[in-house]
Amino acid sequence: AKACIHALSLSCHELPLSITKYLPEILRGLMRIVSSAFASVHILELLGFLGQMPTLYANLTEEEFKMIFGIALQYITNHNQQTNSNLSMTDNNQLGDDVQLAFRQYVYLMAFYVISLWFVSLKLPDRRKYVRFITRKLIQACEGKAELDEPTEVCFDMLNRYTYSNAEPKPRKKHSKFNEVIHSSLGKPIRTSSWVVGSSILTIKCLSRPGWTEVCVRRPSGMVKMIWELENLNPDQEIDQSNPDLNESMTDQGLKFEKVREVKLDSILSQSSEITRTTGIEPNYTNLVVEPSFFALQLLPFSDSSSLQSSSSNTSLDYKPMLIPDGVRYQRSIDTIDRIPVVEFHKLGVIYVGPGQKTEEEILGNLEGSKAYIDFLSSLGTLIRLKGCEGYNTGGLDVRSDEHGRYGYVWGDDITQVTFHVATLMPIETESHEGDIINRSEGLLKKKSLIGNDYVVIVFNESGSEYKFGCLSSECNYINIIIEPNTPRTNLTSNDLKFYKISLQLRPGLPFIGPIENFKLVSSSMISEFIRRISINANTFVQVYLGTVGTGNRKLEYVSHWRGRLREIKRLKERVLKFEVEKKIKEENEMRDRRGENLGHHAGNGVGGNDGEFDVDGLVDLRDFSSWTG
Repeated sequence: AKACIHALSLSCHELPLSITKYLPEILRGLMRIVSSAFASVHILELLGFLGQMPTLYANLTEEEFKMIFGIALQYITNHNQQTNSNLSMTDNNQLGDDVQLAFRQYVYLMAFYVISLWFVSLKLPDRRKYVRFITRKLIQACEGKAELDEPTEVCFDMLNRYTYSNAEPKPRKKHSKFNEVIHSSLGKPIRTSSWVVGSSILTIKCLSRPGWTEVCVRRPSGMVKMIWELENLNPDQEIDQSNPDLNESMTDQGLKFEKVREVKLDSILSQSSEITRTTGIEPNYTNLVVEPSFFALQLLPFSDSSSLQSSSSNTSLDYKPMLIPDGVRYQRSIDTIDRIPVVEFHKLGVIYVGPGQKTEEEILGNLEGSKAYIDFLSSLGTLIRLKGCEGYNTGGLDVRSDEHGRYGYVWGDDITQVTFHVATLMPIETESHEGDIINRSEGLLKKKSLIGNDYVVIVFNESGSEYKFGCLSSECNYINIIIEPNTPRTNLTSNDLKFYKISLQLRPGLPFIGPIENFKLVSSSMISEFIRRISINANTFVQVYLGTVGTGNRKLEYVSHWRGRLREIKRLKERVLKFEVEKKIKEENEMRDRRGENLGHHAGNGVGGNDGEFDVDGLVDLRDFSSWTG
């Protein structure tokens, strides 16, 4: 079965019409062997390949999509059952057990990856139909646990994030003309407040012009930023007459508004003057103030006021927003969340081995390659200008002074981003940040400092001899993916190549993964996509391997970026909760001191009252929004 699945993985690239025709039958075949443990990795990797090729699954029905989700969900259920019955991950195991532990974690991670990949691959109007099916299966998979585990939580967050939107997982910094115009014309924020709401952080910045605000929602699976305008204002008082500088800046911005017609901002402000109030009462807008808490109240659901049951039995209490206090330590926690990527990140090395080259210095000294190599690179990812690059994680490539070259290759989708450290794009002699000239030996060292720290290296070998593992000496190199020409030719500079031989080199002790346990032949038209996909899977496995069994006697669980963001949000929530508890105790003690009495006899009417009681204090705590709006 394993060989057949590997053949199907290759056929996805080489025989797309046949795979499209027989995909429903292939899925039914995979369902029949889903209980086979040895096939789990290969099945999930195959589904990962399929999910990145829309033309292959264009004709699938709703039931067939559910089959794909069902396969991944079955592996999650199996993993949870094994975890509940097996020994703790902190127990010592032999080497064979270590590898099995890494495989179990890899299967578990790939199962959630398949769910995320296929869900965002669905057409937006169709996604809602699968939410209940996935949710039910995930909850059933957690049967026997005291609470939902972290991978399940972030999967729910992903469903929430992508069910009704195709928006990018993170806002662009300088690419939004709307953002530039609004911030330049409306001034700096005058008040900022943040709240922990469930497993997310809501930040609201009120801009200097009344009614305009910036809303930012940080979640485990991403961050959303929006600019809002409150239209419940008297148009004659929208601009604060006491701020002439702001009025002047608004006048100056008229020209800029005319230039940005793509977002149709030229009439945003002028249109409001056509609206007149029809009510008989005219409020005073002269000193209008809109606090961030106002917008938070509009966003968040208010508790069901018809219920008079004790708040201890009301689950709404769990979702009560908590105002994050002002302070450096709390802002530092938010900054930590922002530093964790919202997608899984991979950095992969790419080197070219020219005819007759065998040494590290010769290979890293290459500044160009054959036309076949250039064609391979051009389809591997997107070429970007490194200097000033802010939209991508460049994986250590310099973005200030072209120290690592002018250009680099990247690739990404909604849940994954890859940066390629391409040796031939990095100069040997260049200027440092200080303006000093870097000589050849230093330039080679800088190349190796990046590629030598990549777990997976893609080797385009046209040397005419075998590339040996360890030729590029590195403690971090675990897997080499070797690409070699396999079509006879007479001119090394010609582009007559039709097929490439793809093989895998592993560090001793590392098991084979992916569809190239034995070498495969791949056509030149599909080589780049195939290599990129198997490289990402290989790098994922190495990360899991190092995170679980590569830490000595400690057997840890691999933590994805989404889980890392969730953990930081929970840590911040615990700090805020501790602060609120201490603040409440202090207030109660002060109140007791003022009254000169012991408040202990009121405990029966507190939040912890018995279910079904008319708990006044608990109901007040639940519905008093001023306690969390600040």
